[in-house]
Amino acid sequence: MAQPPKTELLTQIRDLIHNHFDLEELRELCFRLGIRYDDLPGETLSARTRELVLRLDRERRLDDLLNFCAHLRPKTEWPDLSVPVDLEAAPPSAAPERNPRQIFLSHARQDADFAHQLANDLRRHGWEIWLAPDSIRPGEKWVDAINRGLAESGVFLLSITPDAVRSKWVNSETSVAIDLEHENVLRFIPLAVKAADLPPLWRTYQRVSFQSDYKAGVEALWQVLQPEVMAELAGLYRQLQAALANREWQKAQTTAVQITVLYPDYRDTDDLLAKARQATADEEAQRVKADRLLLRLQTALEATDWDTALELARQIGALVPNYRNVNQLAEQARRGQRQSQRDAQIRWLRRIPFWGRVGGALVGMLALFLLFEGFGDSPTATPSRTPPPTSVAELLPIITADSPTVMPSHTPSPTVDPNLPPMAAQLGSEWTGPNGMVLVYVPPPEAPFVLASGVDAPTEGYWIAKYEVSNAQYQLCVAAGACEPSAFAEDDNFNGAEYPVVGVSWFDAAAYTTWLNETGAVSGDWSHALPTEAEWEYAAVGQTGTDYPWGAEFDGARLNFCDTNCPLYYQDTAWDDGYAYTAPVGSYPAGESWVGASDMSGNVWEWTGSWFNEEQNSRVVRGGSWVSLRLNARTALRHGYVPYHRLDLRGFRVVVGVRPPSP
Repeated sequence: MAQPPKTELLTQIRDLIHNHFDLEELRELCFRLGIRYDDLPGETLSARTRELVLRLDRERRLDDLLNFCAHLRPKTEWPDLSVPVDLEAAPPSAAPERNPRQIFLSHARQDADFAHQLANDLRRHGWEIWLAPDSIRPGEKWVDAINRGLAESGVFLLSITPDAVRSKWVNSETSVAIDLEHENVLRFIPLAVKAADLPPLWRTYQRVSFQSDYKAGVEALWQVLQPEVMAELAGLYRQLQAALANREWQKAQTTAVQITVLYPDYRDTDDLLAKARQATADEEAQRVKADRLLLRLQTALEATDWDTALELARQIGALVPNYRNVNQLAEQARRGQRQSQRDAQIRWLRRIPFWGRVGGALVGMLALFLLFEGFGDSPTATPSRTPPPTSVAELLPIITADSPTVMPSHTPSPTVDPNLPPMAAQLGSEWTGPNGMVLVYVPPPEAPFVLASGVDAPTEGYWIAKYEVSNAQYQLCVAAGACEPSAFAEDDNFNGAEYPVVGVSWFDAAAYTTWLNETGAVSGDWSHALPTEAEWEYAAVGQTGTDYPWGAEFDGARLNFCDTNCPLYYQDTAWDDGYAYTAPVGSYPAGESWVGASDMSGNVWEWTGSWFNEEQNSRVVRGGSWVSLRLNARTALRHGYVPYHRLDLRGFRVVVGVRPPSP
């Protein structure tokens, strides 16, 4: 549409501002534009509005003025002077550092309410948001601000609506974002907010839907932004449901709080937390009532009122099963009741006269005589008896002089302690410890160096388990009473004997290594422990620093990751690794590391003995898992998790070395 003549355009802009902004709003508009309101000539609002329009026209900044006005008054029809965004046309004064945790939220001004709601929710999850006009600095030109936002953000969200499709600014921002996405410097994620006729290029991207359910849309977006966190939430949610089903109210409350810390308003967690709290309150009320009944029960026992005591015990059991020592008190009442009945019978017998008791006794004796002797001359069978042995010889087997004498064979003492690793170990050496665990030798580097994750490589050789600890191996520790059972010990998706144990916390993993040491699995100065972060990474890639244990290129046939079988939203349908959840340990020999360690990429995240941060509130896990995409399965990637979490995507393996055991 052709623009009106210049004078008419300026008059139109002045009138629109004058009609839709009061004095305080005009001051705010001037602040956003970097202009001091008091410096504008004139006394009235109309005069200062006119001077503002003329000044911005002289500075060639009418587009900035109109963009701010359009965002502050989105329902008003403003003249359109927008120009395409070009990162080369208006570069920032200094190239900003791109922030992977900052999101550029592109939207049409008519969709500002949705954009602000989404921005607030994303901020609650720890993301930084670039949103026009809020993120434009006072006095900064609109196009410069857009360039800056695109240059410093790591994620671009496109809010798709009919108004967005028609917006020149949204189209310009999106074109630049797609180019940056092709350069692998920006993640481009379109959001389907309202049904619209999309440009052809936009249709090629999978969209996150917000059309039917906003809350479900936020959860789906979170799946794309942070799939590992969502997988952890899913595991915690399953634990929450199991705790509720088992009436473990305190555990349910603790788990629900963990969920809300990671993701406020996750599904119906608030409702389930309220249910657990109400159940706890109800049980407390029942315990108070049971306490009162227990006092009455003890009083009844002291009064030997056995019937009343048993009735009170029944009422307490109906309120709180197995409450305190009520079962023992009920058994005491039953014994007292039986004794009372016997005493009553004795008292009744004592009322019979002496001659009556004597006569009764004679009648009883006669009856017994007749019973055993019978009537007439019945033949009596005499049982045969075997005489006892008369000498020791009759008790022992006869040993003849021809019987061979078996002498014990002499077995020479072993020359090598089976509880110690081989002394002449080298690259490729394997050792099966006395507990059956297979370990591979990791030789020390020729010279100190820094691993790809930034930690120093170990300087001494050590042994690392070839496989992740399996359910069968971990169950031995549980059976010995030294380890807590896995949280998924009853889940058929994870509890196979040769599958890696999951649902174990860092403390559970450390307890397993302690049990190995206490059972004498190794001797001397050697001990089992969780690998340090450096030991784990060095065993995975050595000095090559490649992204994966087998090399630099991803190969979905060499690991268990979130492939086409994966039950999660973001599955990679280009690969089929054969498993929907975890895989048996050692299922991918082609993915072994340079020392022969299996599953160093994928299957389960593995606990290490290292702290993740200086605050020492989380432990490092490495290697990725069955819920990971290819980027999260890289060996240099490190994550930190609170050590008490017990989820279905984390397990561990052990190392053996001359070192202190896991703390």
